[in-house]
Amino acid sequence: MKIIITIITLSAFFALEDSTYARSTQKSNWSDTTKSDQHLQSGLKKLREKKYAEAVTDFTKAIGENKKNWRAFRFRGDAEAGLDDYKFSISDYTTALQLNPSDTLSYAGRAEAKRISGDIEGAIKDYNVVLPNTKDSFLWFGRALCFFHSEQYKNAILDLDVFLKKGTSKRDIKLAYRLRGQSFFNEGQYGNSLIDLDTYMKLGGKKEDDIVMHGVSYYFLRKQNPQYLDSALADLKIGVTLYPKDAVTQYYLGQVYIGKHDLKSAEVNFEKAVSLDPKNRDALFSLITVKSFKAEYQNEYDLFQKYLKLKNELDNGQEFYFLGLAKWGAKRDTVGVVQDFEKASELGDVDRVMLFNRWVELLFGSAKYTTTLKKRLTEEIAHTTDSLKTGYLYASLSLVNAQENNSSETKSDIEKTIKFAPKSPIIYLVKGALGKALNLTNETVLENYDKAIALNNKLPEAYLMKAYFYRHQGDQKKSCENLTKAEELGAKPTESLK
Repeated sequence: MKIIITIITLSAFFALEDSTYARSTQKSNWSDTTKSDQHLQSGLKKLREKKYAEAVTDFTKAIGENKKNWRAFRFRGDAEAGLDDYKFSISDYTTALQLNPSDTLSYAGRAEAKRISGDIEGAIKDYNVVLPNTKDSFLWFGRALCFFHSEQYKNAILDLDVFLKKGTSKRDIKLAYRLRGQSFFNEGQYGNSLIDLDTYMKLGGKKEDDIVMHGVSYYFLRKQNPQYLDSALADLKIGVTLYPKDAVTQYYLGQVYIGKHDLKSAEVNFEKAVSLDPKNRDALFSLITVKSFKAEYQNEYDLFQKYLKLKNELDNGQEFYFLGLAKWGAKRDTVGVVQDFEKASELGDVDRVMLFNRWVELLFGSAKYTTTLKKRLTEEIAHTTDSLKTGYLYASLSLVNAQENNSSETKSDIEKTIKFAPKSPIIYLVKGALGKALNLTNETVLENYDKAIALNNKLPEAYLMKAYFYRHQGDQKKSCENLTKAEELGAKPTESLK
């Protein structure tokens, strides 16, 4: 989602105004013996005094006396630009160039007039004639503006680099830092963007001018420094206060809250973003993921139907993963869930462990999908380099083999679980689950579950296993107690257990 915050309109005129004044104050190198040149000198005096309408009158008289007086056409173009009459200004610059094709100052004036009137492509062509052989630093700034507005940010940065070396006006240097900061942002160079936007503020620029861009830059740099997330939060809170109806600002504040693990606040901002801009796919998808994390699967499923209307064809693993999850949680189309998870796995741009967890939840206990699940487990083990995750995967594989009454492979998998995750509660969960296969007493099975909880009392699987255990023992009360605890921690029990 791209942010483009253009530099204030007034600043776009600064370069033209100063550049025009510079041209009008150049020393005359022609005589004023003719009536045409006398009118020309009178017009130049008024142009320097910024009496643009009077200057136009004098230059028109000069042209009346001599229709080949190309200087009169050029300076009348300058005066007309001062009156914001860019159509006439461009026409006069063009006539001056027809009379004197080597007049670079007319190219410069026409370039500025075209830029401000919106002919960006034409302006760049004229700038290219003048640059780099000019002493007028403002023209570099002008072409940079053109590159910026045509989203040629790399070229804008290059021109601003030159301008910042040549420029002398504090006002224009300040604005150049702002424009270059915005260009860096749109190029994804967030560190450089922050440096330039901060310099703009140190030179007197208002922080709120680019507060959203400033905050989003911090957000994108959060992996370099976790404290940047706090800076992003501070900036974007100001941003939503200044721009409460801006969907992009609401969206990025939501993303910052995700980084802060504040799902409740993130959900509020994503909902505001979607409300302000129902076609904002990024915000809608982020809201879908929050609903998923909160296990509000029916809401997730309903929101995904809206998402599919905005994007008819899904093309990344994250989308297929959450679509499958929505179907699974809302008890819709089990075959479709498997297909969506298959597609997510194939595309590969989704966290493999997160995806695998859903495979286990979906497929475990279903003889129809046992072969598929074993294949997934084996693939996941091959891709995982983390020792603890590897232990978890072998633990899951042992459960599948136990279900198939394959005792030798079950024991082998348990040994590998202990090897890769010696201090993990997973070991005790597996031993408890495989109590029968390992000839353990009921008391020992229960002890293993309690040991897992002692190591991690936020582990929903442990409470779920205890609920299963008590269910089979006929103790409905304790089964329900553990089931409730498991659900509070995010577990999704099967219908048979409920």
